This record gives sequence, C-alpha cells and structure tokens, in this order.
Amino acid sequence: MIKTDGGGLILPTVPLPLHLTASARAGLVECYRECARLIRSTLVHIGHSAPQLRDYHPHGSEAFNSANNQHWQRISKLHDIHQEFMELAQHCAGEAVKGEL
Repeated sequence: MIKTDGGGLILPTVPLPLHLTASARAGLVECYRECARLIRSTLVHIGHSAPQLRDYHPHGSEAFNSANNQHWQRISKLHDIHQEFMELAQHCAGEAVKGEL
C-alpha cells in the first residue's frame, strides 16, 4: 500500500530495515529541509519582483491585472511545493523534531 499524506503526496517509508540500499533518514531530512529553505529564499526574491503598474501602464490596466495574477499564481505554486517539502521532511524526521523545521 502506498503511504500518502491524505492529499496525494506520496511519503517515503524510512527507515526500511529490510532494504539495505534505502535512503538514510538523516540524509533525506537534510535534503528536504534544504529544498524547503531554497524555495523559501526564492519566494523572498519573487516578492521583490512583483509587477509594478507603471511598467504596464502603456498596455492598459488589464495587462497589469493579468501580470499581477500570474505573479501570485507563481507564488502560490511555489508555496505549495514548499509545503510538500516541509511535509516530507517532517514525515522523515518523525514527530520528535517537527518544531525544528
């Protein structure tokens, strides 16, 4: 049976005591945490690149509204991916260290 978070995110089984080539728990946790950290950093930088009305003024307000909607859609997608990596890290780390993430 495939283990999920209830929303479709497939969760790894760690540790796999009978599988000698399974990924180490600490390695997975560190990798997922680093992915989440980098995405969080990306979100900060994207915040500095929000569309400005003055840049779209020659094209009309609809162009700015569309660009702004696209900007927020990108942020939303990255936020969702960030949440997935956090869930993966929390799952692999176990309940004891959730607060550290």
